[in-house]
Amino acid sequence: MDTVQLDVAYYNGYHNAGLANVDLPPDLEKSWMVRLALLPSEGSEIAIAYMNEGWQEDINNFTDTSTEQQNATLWVVNAALGTDTVEFTADWATGTIIDYSVNKRGRPDDVTAMGWQATLGVWLTDSVEVLGRYEYIDPDTSNSKRDVDGAGIIAADKTNKYDA
Repeated sequence: MDTVQLDVAYYNGYHNAGLANVDLPPDLEKSWMVRLALLPSEGSEIAIAYMNEGWQEDINNFTDTSTEQQNATLWVVNAALGTDTVEFTADWATGTIIDYSVNKRGRPDDVTAMGWQATLGVWLTDSVEVLGRYEYIDPDTSNSKRDVDGAGIIAADKTNKYDA
């Protein structure tokens, strides 16, 4: 069942959760994404995606009176495998926001983040699944003091999830 899937999306911009300058049109910056997936068998997938996202905001400490147009690039690689009783997913992503912060010399600096997660689920019955997950994120790769990781177990049925 080897199948290749190509997804392409184009977004017309948006206001950043009410933080953007409301006097500007909502489509100053555009966003687009391309994703290539290989589906080697039923229930399995390996994919890579690239996204370029633009937005405007006033809160990056780079200007006092005007709205900055921001741009971010993001790479994502993911894999999934599922059977009737076991499901596994893993994702890795890295992204850079161009000129997002100001360095010690008062010049614009990029901020790069990286993270990954792995989740394993086992169906105990037709309606109850137990999931275990580990995740790691580094929101600023130039500052190792901000790394975050975590793990969790969730029991889920078809309509509810219960954290343990």
